[in-house]
Amino acid sequence: MPSWFISAETYQVDLKALLGRRLSQAGASFALDTAPGGAIAVTLRGAYARESLAQALGRLLAHDLQTLELAGMADKLPLTLAEKEAVLTEAIAHARRREQLDALQGELAAYLGENRRIALDGYMRFRMRGQLLLWQLCVQQAAAEHLLQMEFFELMQAMGKLADTQKNRIGELRLCIHAEGTYTLTDDSDVRIEYIDYSPEGIVQILTGMAPGRIVVYDLAGTPSTRLTDALRQVFPGRVQIYR
Repeated sequence: MPSWFISAETYQVDLKALLGRRLSQAGASFALDTAPGGAIAVTLRGAYARESLAQALGRLLAHDLQTLELAGMADKLPLTLAEKEAVLTEAIAHARRREQLDALQGELAAYLGENRRIALDGYMRFRMRGQLLLWQLCVQQAAAEHLLQMEFFELMQAMGKLADTQKNRIGELRLCIHAEGTYTLTDDSDVRIEYIDYSPEGIVQILTGMAPGRIVVYDLAGTPSTRLTDALRQVFPGRVQIYR
C-alpha cells in the first residue's frame, strides 16, 4: 500500500482533519497517522491511490488553504473589519468561478508519482504562483467593486436628500426595464423621454431632475432586485411601484 507524507507548517490548521475530510469526499480507502516532525502519513489502498490523494489535495489547496490565503490578502487592505469580510466573501466567489481544479489535480498526481513527501505551503509558493497571482487579482477586484458600491450608495443618499427637497413636477413616470437590460422611460402622457446616460446612476439622476410624484417600473427581466430598482427605492421612498 503506497504512503505519502504531507505537511503544511505555515498554515495553522488541523491538517489531519482536513486530509481525512477531503480523502473521504474523494472516496478513498485510507489511514492517517502523525509522523515525526508533524507531517501526516497517508496510506491509501486501491488501484487509484495516487489519483485519490491528488483529488483530495487539490480541493484542500484550492478551497481550504485558498480561503486562508485570500483572508491574508484581504487583511492587508486599508478597510474596516466588516469591509474586509465583505471583500473576502466576494473574492472567494470570484476565485471559485475561475478555478481550474482538474488541471491542479493532474499536476498533483504527476508530482505525487515522483515524490513521497509534499509540503503544501512550499508547493503553493513555488508551483502555484500563477494561482496566487489570480487570487490577488480576485481580492483587488472585490475591493474595487466594494468601493464602487460604497460610492454608489453615498451618491444615492445625496440624490435622495435632493429629491426630498423638490416639489413634484410630473405626476407619473413609467420606466420599462427590458429583458436585455435596456430601459424605456415615458411620462404620464405616454411620451417617450430621450436621455443619454443609460447607467443606473444616469437614470436616477434624470428622474431626480424631473421630480415625479410617482414612478411605475415594469421589470420585464423579472429579477427580484437590481442595482437600479434598489436605488429607486432608496432615492424615492414611497413613490416607486414595481411590476414584474
